[in-house]
Amino acid sequence: MRTLNPKLNEKILNIALDSFYKEGYEKTSMRVISYKCRTSVGNLYRYFKNKEEVFTTLTSPVATKLREIMDEAIKTGSTNLLNEDLQLVLKHFYQLVEEYPKHLVIYLEYYGEQASGDALLAFKEYMLSTIKHFLPNMDDNLVKLTYNYLVYGVIYLICNEKKENLVNSLNALFIYIFKDIKGRIT
Repeated sequence: MRTLNPKLNEKILNIALDSFYKEGYEKTSMRVISYKCRTSVGNLYRYFKNKEEVFTTLTSPVATKLREIMDEAIKTGSTNLLNEDLQLVLKHFYQLVEEYPKHLVIYLEYYGEQASGDALLAFKEYMLSTIKHFLPNMDDNLVKLTYNYLVYGVIYLICNEKKENLVNSLNALFIYIFKDIKGRIT
């Protein structure tokens, strides 16, 4: 039995990441990935059983780290979204953004749209419950709106902001959304 080539595996993942980032999940197919890799579709299936497995391989580290960051935020015990403990949590998020910007964008774009289900930690439901943890008196529709501002704001900034300004812009977004929010929702 032939062993799989680690360099081709890495090439597949890099090309798939770029394609998911530029074209989106729906427009990226195994055929597109194989064409860009200059390998046959059959050979591609020796490495990954389907497009979802490629996507999951790319986004699993981000999903795990994002979940850890949100769990850490809840463990602070604070419900003040701008306190010092949560600022430390945000630093971990900023590190994730700097390390995996494209991975985070494709993850948020795809799973941000999911209404429910087991898809990689049921991301949207978990995010909504985390927001609700910090803002228990907020109406469910406002929780969903806050979620959308946050997710699509992060995506927009990662895709459009200069790297040297990204952390400051993300911090400004966070402050814009959450500063004095409890006073605005009561």
